[in-house]
Amino acid sequence: MAIFFNLQTLENEAGSDSNKFVALLEYHYSKRVPYKYSKYKPSKVPLNGHSYLLNPADLFSDKSTDVLYKVQYIKLAARRDYSLYKLYKHKALQLSYYPDIVYDAIKTNPLLNITQSEILFKYE
Repeated sequence: MAIFFNLQTLENEAGSDSNKFVALLEYHYSKRVPYKYSKYKPSKVPLNGHSYLLNPADLFSDKSTDVLYKVQYIKLAARRDYSLYKLYKHKALQLSYYPDIVYDAIKTNPLLNITQSEILFKYE
């Protein structure tokens, strides 16, 4: 089941805390505070928006990947256009739309597969 969220609101609510970022999004998805993030309170601001993840349950249940990689994954996935997915089932992020992406910062992320023209997401 897909989840829709507002990346800007999520970033504002979490500040610079990566664990809180993931905790807020997981709470927005499941409507319960995950045990490992029990010290964080749910956001009082609605997180609804146009950014999306198609299969967030697998991302949240991944225990072996560092939380910083998960945040990168979420932030990059949030840049995708839902209408491209809805009309053409295109799940990747086109690199030509975002020349500002720093590839050195994301090339070691095990959740991403970077090709010449797009970024593919492991759990999509």
